[in-house]
Amino acid sequence: MVPAEHKKKENISEYVLYLLHAQDVIREAGFDSGKIKQYVEEHVPKEDGDKDAILSWYQNIASQMKEEGKEKEGFIQLLKEHMDSLADLNKELLRSDQEYRRNFDQAKLHINRRLNEMNGEVRNPVEVCVVSVYEVNKMRHQGQQPEEELASAVFAFQNLLSYLSYRYRQRNKS
Repeated sequence: MVPAEHKKKENISEYVLYLLHAQDVIREAGFDSGKIKQYVEEHVPKEDGDKDAILSWYQNIASQMKEEGKEKEGFIQLLKEHMDSLADLNKELLRSDQEYRRNFDQAKLHINRRLNEMNGEVRNPVEVCVVSVYEVNKMRHQGQQPEEELASAVFAFQNLLSYLSYRYRQRNKS
């Protein structure tokens, strides 16, 4: 199984983060299939599955990005759909799940602050959380440390996304 498909099944937030990362990898490779193949060969562990299948998955994402005009920036429709689905579940859980509401309330101040900082780059609280977690993960991977306030926000966002993913998985079991 391609790692993306496993993540999609087990933890939708991780899948969305994986899609964001894939888009960055593809953009950094300049959509060059040789560079994407090199990335897969050098950075994807053997345990993650068939590298040809993984490469094919990356190439499919690259094709979607081109078809949708997302070569420079933005989210492909597939990514938007999953974030919209999570945003809808967020709204539902805010009305019906007290534990989720407590998690959201702990993150709310950070969400509002980040929403203002992002100047319309994101459309809803779930996107704020996902993009912020992704940005901090990317910073840490590059050897940078986020400011304490951002690190604190991301901790709250991770808790929120974790519970949201758990409830998403429960709802979509089939």
